[in-house]
Amino acid sequence: MMEWAVGIGNTAKTNILGTLSVARRDSLGSEYVLSKIRSDFSPERARRIAVTETTRFFGAGATHVYKAAELPGWEWQTVEDFAVCPICSGLNEEEHHVADAFNPAHPNCRCFPRPVTEFSNRRKSIQSSESDPSLPDQRP
Repeated sequence: MMEWAVGIGNTAKTNILGTLSVARRDSLGSEYVLSKIRSDFSPERARRIAVTETTRFFGAGATHVYKAAELPGWEWQTVEDFAVCPICSGLNEEEHHVADAFNPAHPNCRCFPRPVTEFSNRRKSIQSSESDPSLPDQRP
């Protein structure tokens, strides 16, 4: 029974990863992913997986491109609509080093990493105090 259950889980994972790969390659969004996995899950779970994992997958791809382009970092960006939650609203425009992974903040997260070509003065002062112990800590 356990082997059967693991097999189902692996099949679902393989199907989702394949669907996400096609979505990324063809610049398709979560609606495409949802249409492909809808029959494997309840409607609510299918939508949650489609939105969350598309966000995660596209975010990982974006940060990989930023790193390859030798940009210094990325910043958290909400979609800036009525549905933005307090968690993501608090993260909006938070700057991250290019090596930092982007992950959705919660299930159904729709945020994304926006490229940063130069860190803000606040971020520069934080980096300076982190890299030079003789400077006073300027973090808020």
